[in-house]
Amino acid sequence: MTASRFLPALAPFLACGCAPALSSFQPAHVPEQGHVQAEAGVDIPIPTGHMRKIIDAAETLEAAAEDRELTEGERNSIIEAAINLAANAPVPVPHLGVAYAPFEDFEIGLRFAAGGYRLGLRYQILEQGRAGVDLSAGVAASRAAYEPPVDSVLSTIEIEDFVRYTVELPIAVGQHGDWYRWWAGPRLLYTSFSQAMTVSLPGETIEVASVSGNGFYVGAQGGAVFGYKWLFIGPELTLVELLADAEFEVLGESVAVDLDSFVIYPGIAVLGEF
Repeated sequence: MTASRFLPALAPFLACGCAPALSSFQPAHVPEQGHVQAEAGVDIPIPTGHMRKIIDAAETLEAAAEDRELTEGERNSIIEAAINLAANAPVPVPHLGVAYAPFEDFEIGLRFAAGGYRLGLRYQILEQGRAGVDLSAGVAASRAAYEPPVDSVLSTIEIEDFVRYTVELPIAVGQHGDWYRWWAGPRLLYTSFSQAMTVSLPGETIEVASVSGNGFYVGAQGGAVFGYKWLFIGPELTLVELLADAEFEVLGESVAVDLDSFVIYPGIAVLGEF
């Protein structure tokens, strides 16, 4: 598959939302006590050259398997490509979130995205009226479970029981007014995942056991929305380096997989404050 055909081939993923939700769409200020912030939107991860090369190589090997028996290294290359796709698929991710402030300068939030849910807490450290800017920080944890249709891209692969856990530290500085909100800050996440996989090559079916991986997303994020009073719309951009690895067992052998990549992660959402 050529690079120009890469994204169209991923169309079956659109309803799945398999990639991790790296966006926040949270202004730097928390709601006033007793009020709510809500957001709904979609993120569109952009694959880097690293991901395209891995998938292109795997598809070439799948075609070669029709004519000859693959070597152990070639078979493992297909498995590594499938792990990359399942762990960090370049597919649209819809999301819906709501945050409520039960106390002054404190919020609790719930968000649904990427086949799972996220529970977060934030505290407002600085307030614009007194300090000139808003500054908030918190902690959040999420769990997602799904069966990513990797076989839509790699026909020899079937993945089951994919489970991801993520812990993040949301930190944002920004400002807000009647017609705008803007925010920026570091993006820091830890992720861990596990899955089961079956590889079906001509004349050979292999069950891959104990596929697991973990890593960190480290980078920065910024966003701005525009509207009036209580309804706003706008973009957010996240740029992070994924520092991760995985390991799988096949036919009694343990194999390491390097998942490091640079992730470009834009999104757009509607925000409301009530």
